[in-house]
Amino acid sequence: MTAREKFQIGDRVQLSEEYRKNECRYPNREGEITGFVWYENIVKVKFDGNKRSTDFHSDFLEKVAGL
Repeated sequence: MTAREKFQIGDRVQLSEEYRKNECRYPNREGEITGFVWYENIVKVKFDGNKRSTDFHSDFLEKVAGL
């Protein structure tokens, strides 16, 4: 499943539990999908409080529950 099938621009996302276990730079961060790049599984995420978007593989993201 590609990133465009999983997410839409404007979706609220957070880092997956698997990613948070292995990476301490972005603990419990939430943000919004701001775009897609040419590679089918990479999305641009603007985390709350950041000025710019960061590129992430879609497998490392999950939609925020309740939205």
